[in-house]
Amino acid sequence: MKIILARHAQTSWNIEGRFQGSSDVPLDDIGQKQATHMAHAAAHFPLAHLYHSPLCRATETARTISTFLAIPMSPQDALKELNLGDLDGMTSPQATKQFPKIICQWGRDPSLVTMPNGESLGQLQSRVSLALDYLLKEHVFSLDNQAIMVVSHNFAIISFLCYILNIPLSRFHQFQVDLGSFTIIESRNGHWRLISSNNTAHLSNNELV
Repeated sequence: MKIILARHAQTSWNIEGRFQGSSDVPLDDIGQKQATHMAHAAAHFPLAHLYHSPLCRATETARTISTFLAIPMSPQDALKELNLGDLDGMTSPQATKQFPKIICQWGRDPSLVTMPNGESLGQLQSRVSLALDYLLKEHVFSLDNQAIMVVSHNFAIISFLCYILNIPLSRFHQFQVDLGSFTIIESRNGHWRLISSNNTAHLSNNELV
């Protein structure tokens, strides 16, 4: 069975360079256009159901896709972004000034960082992987050549890719998952494989700028 991992579309905090974890920030105007392009591109997938993080930016992206394709959507708390704790809403210069050791360690080995009053990547990976393993079991016998889509967040998606590919979280920074992108994975006979990663071809449109 295939799962389409979609990162939410753009918000104002993405443009401002703010760390965006559990804060509930809506899509901006460009993000709404991106979500529409994602919906049109998603029509090429035989989707049966859509799951999403309940945070506003993911919910709005999911709703646009769900409405266009006329497929059901369901929120899943475990698909939320990494809880950044005290860093949430800060810009990189602000975080570097206030939490220099955290930022330094994040650059060297993010697997060793627990955000102050927040989560670690290991905690994030655990809840996301448990959620997606559960969704797989829920659908594996009910879908006939159909897929499900999961609308989530940057760190959440990367942590799950590390999980299915047996890549240590210390190499977390080697992945890139852009806003509005699709990453396709597949499970066969209990084994995951990566089909395609970080596809943003559907966003290459002058209407977005």
